[in-house]
Amino acid sequence: MIEDETFTRAQLSAHFEKGGYTVYAKPDADGVADFVKRKGIDLVLLDINLPGKDGVTLARELPAGDAPDEENILHFEHPSTIFSGYPRLLINRARSFGPD
Repeated sequence: MIEDETFTRAQLSAHFEKGGYTVYAKPDADGVADFVKRKGIDLVLLDINLPGKDGVTLARELPAGDAPDEENILHFEHPSTIFSGYPRLLINRARSFGPD
């Protein structure tokens, strides 16, 4: 999970950990694409508005077809849902990436 808001990151991490999931959480995009590829992460929860590299740019860098276990990887050509509390301009930028 990449979320720069400390409270949100902590709450979401606790929620998923209670559900039995292993959670790796970071406040920024630094090193995430390499980490996802190396660990074979199954799902990435990604904030759009991050410090430094934004979430849309990071999403484009995440591995897809070369993932260790393709059956467990969410490819970005599949339907995606984007939630944001930020201005319409940011949401439109995310939509240009491809989600409906």
